[in-house]
Amino acid sequence: MHVNKRLKLVPDPYYWSGAHEASTAGIGTWRGWKQDFGARTVLVLEENDIQLTNVHLVTDALLKGEEGRTDIADEVYLVTSTITPWWLHVVRVDTRTYFELTNPDERGWEMDPTSLVNLTESG
Repeated sequence: MHVNKRLKLVPDPYYWSGAHEASTAGIGTWRGWKQDFGARTVLVLEENDIQLTNVHLVTDALLKGEEGRTDIADEVYLVTSTITPWWLHVVRVDTRTYFELTNPDERGWEMDPTSLVNLTESG
């Protein structure tokens, strides 16, 4: 399984280490923004393999990777980009996880990829 080049989900024990790696990437930057500006931190993962990866597996892996940590993102989302329209799934917002959200409208939304804006484009 593969999620966004950072979160590689493979059978144990490596399964959980990929989630940990993705959830801790950029922690130094997050701390500064949170401390200096009170910013919320958001981690967006992309999955492009619907046969082996899904929001259930990613949520489970991420939560295991975050166990015992306090320096985690405030919000984590998973974008499914293998189908059109894309789907944006809530993995975790604050302490509420995908598994605790019982209303389907809270768990995810359709997303039109053509509506995205490139925020890293220079010029």
